[in-house]
Amino acid sequence: MIDKIINTLINKQDEIVDTLLQIEDKEVALEEIRLSHNALMNIKNYDTKANINSTYLPMNLPLYSLIIYVVIPKLCSNKSYYRPSTKTLKQSIQLHEILELDKYNIKLIDNNRKYFYDNYVTKSNVVIFVGKTENAIEVSKKLSKDIMFIYFGVGQNPIVVEKDANIDLASKKIVDAVMFNSGQDCAKPNAILVNKEIYKQLKLNILKYIQYKLKNNGCIQDVNVLYDVSKFLIEENNLLFFANKLNYETQDNKKYSYVLNKLNDGFLIK
Repeated sequence: MIDKIINTLINKQDEIVDTLLQIEDKEVALEEIRLSHNALMNIKNYDTKANINSTYLPMNLPLYSLIIYVVIPKLCSNKSYYRPSTKTLKQSIQLHEILELDKYNIKLIDNNRKYFYDNYVTKSNVVIFVGKTENAIEVSKKLSKDIMFIYFGVGQNPIVVEKDANIDLASKKIVDAVMFNSGQDCAKPNAILVNKEIYKQLKLNILKYIQYKLKNNGCIQDVNVLYDVSKFLIEENNLLFFANKLNYETQDNKKYSYVLNKLNDGFLIK
């Protein structure tokens, strides 16, 4: 299974990229393929096997999430079921078909959360949840104690910058990490601990790289991400360029209206 999926990632890269470009920029799409390939190339042998595992996938990084939280865990189980986010369902179905995952007893469940929980999760030996903490708690509280529950979500992931650091390089790396996939990555750093002697210079450099980075920003699947970034930038009185391609479901959302009122020809202006 693993060798065949690796070959598919290589031989059908253009098709995979085209699918991912519907929801993210090319840089992120290529990085997803690279990370997925590396993960599959470094798999160890697993002796223990469960009968069934079920996975709740997040909306971001659909290929890499599929490989990490579904394909690799399948090596430890006989059957695998997963439910993609509704926001990336179309692309997830396309990826599932490209990788021909049905061949390996990996099934995509296109239905609501209740249906997935009642018909698959409760019958699993292992449940993997990738998403918001409050949703994970809600699921885990209902599960039988005999079911292993594995949760992946947002962490603190602080960055530490000492006074002898290369400020320019540190700034670039910080912005790359925070803005990867338009900030839609639960592993991104959300705190920067910096020596007070270099604080001002580091902040100026970070703002410089943010301005450069956002000139070619990609799709944003979650309107909350755009709202939070917009609110911060307006408060900081910064003029930054946003992509004009916004992608989300509820256009009557108050946060959506707020963002639109602050966008003018792609620019965010106080």
